Amino acid sequence: MPIFIAMFDRPEEVTPSGINGRVFRFPFAVVSAHYFETPLQTVQTRVARITVEISATQLAQWKLSDADLRKALFQVAKEHLQAQFKRGMQMAHEITVKVNSYSHPKSCPFDLNLIEEPNGTVIQFEATQPIGFV
Repeated sequence: MPIFIAMFDRPEEVTPSGINGRVFRFPFAVVSAHYFETPLQTVQTRVARITVEISATQLAQWKLSDADLRKALFQVAKEHLQAQFKRGMQMAHEITVKVNSYSHPKSCPFDLNLIEEPNGTVIQFEATQPIGFV
């Protein structure tokens, strides 16, 4: 099965005024493990970003500090990407995930001490089939 490497950059809070909740964007670059750390890595790398929106209701239920919220939403982003890679789906350059009372439990399901800060994180994903970008 193909293996891909995702390299995350500095996240940004991009909550627009008037929205009821918060929005974080996690930019990343992805490359086949075949090209990772080779002279062809730069030309074979695709840049994308995943935006995670959390509703005000979920924010109130999770009761997290800003730093912990960023880590929790980063975990949501990673899990979403991993699911897309496993399904071998076409990957958009812009991906949006919503966190609300329908999609996630009332309390934060993650052990935040085990989640790394997004900036500089490198993660390996296994795909069931080759993926592409749309």
